[in-house]
Amino acid sequence: MVSSLNSHIKSLVNVGLTPLPRWGGGNALPSTNHRALADNPPTPREVACADYSGGLAILTGTAHPMGGYVLGIDIDKGPQTLPGLRQGFLYSETGTAAGKFHLFIRVTDRLDGQVNLVGPSGQLVAELKGYGHALRSWPSMPPGKPKGYAPLAWATNVEADTP
Repeated sequence: MVSSLNSHIKSLVNVGLTPLPRWGGGNALPSTNHRALADNPPTPREVACADYSGGLAILTGTAHPMGGYVLGIDIDKGPQTLPGLRQGFLYSETGTAAGKFHLFIRVTDRLDGQVNLVGPSGQLVAELKGYGHALRSWPSMPPGKPKGYAPLAWATNVEADTP
């Protein structure tokens, strides 16, 4: 698991994402300031040396090294499979149940905060997470969930794909 975790962290960094260590199944410490971290993310060396034994999250709202910003999309009520990957795609993973996914994309503008997408029934369908947020990620095992997250797809040519 350690070598696959190290490989996973390296892959996240290679596509321009910032992994953060978590505790207790992927929870952030109450004192975590995601805005300050987005403004001054950990270096690749700090990322590589961090202890991810309590879980991992991906910081959103950071400037992407190739331009634009990182946006996280937490899909709670989605399809069984994802459609083709669109412009700006960086990484996706399956969520803790069928129809749940995490997508990370590069966008031109920085979303300040979070936007909740609600369906006609009033039920939360997805959350767009920008500056000041992070999404729990593989290999975190959230408390009370039947399964954790699993990597699904990676960007293949980030340099050529504009936000």
